[in-house]
Amino acid sequence: MEKLVYFGVCLLGCLAFCPTAEGARNRSLALPRSRCPPGAFYFQKMCYEYLKESASWQDAEVSCQYWRKGNLASILNEVEGAVISSYAKSVSSEKTAWIGLNAITLPEKLFWMWSDGSEYIPGSQLWDKRTPDTMISDNKCITLINLQKPNEKSRWKQTCCSDKRNYICKYKAAF
Repeated sequence: MEKLVYFGVCLLGCLAFCPTAEGARNRSLALPRSRCPPGAFYFQKMCYEYLKESASWQDAEVSCQYWRKGNLASILNEVEGAVISSYAKSVSSEKTAWIGLNAITLPEKLFWMWSDGSEYIPGSQLWDKRTPDTMISDNKCITLINLQKPNEKSRWKQTCCSDKRNYICKYKAAF
């Protein structure tokens, strides 16, 4: 009987302190993998990624589509706008960044739409003191501004699409 007890104690000791048992214990404590790549931010099943690559609006949109299978960020409500702005302010000291709102030219006026196909609903409180211009203009793309001012609300501003800026991509999170 003594031998059996001794054997049991030795076996338990080996299991408790051997490397494979340690690895098994630690695996149960492992954190779940991020749903977004490193540097990106997860919010409501989407990844948002601020890219510090100066590009025109069109080149930024193509980059988001090609590398991330997404689009420049659409901001569909004020909560999403606040979250994206806070994230952008935390990762960059730049003043502006492209988002996905742009205009297409219809006869004699501009029609605003999100690059991901989401519906643009006029009347957002995020505009920089005015609504978007619908007159024909070279300023057909929207930037998020006030990113360098932590205590000020970020706003949207209508600017020239060929300007070079950093940008924010939005794409589906991996599950």
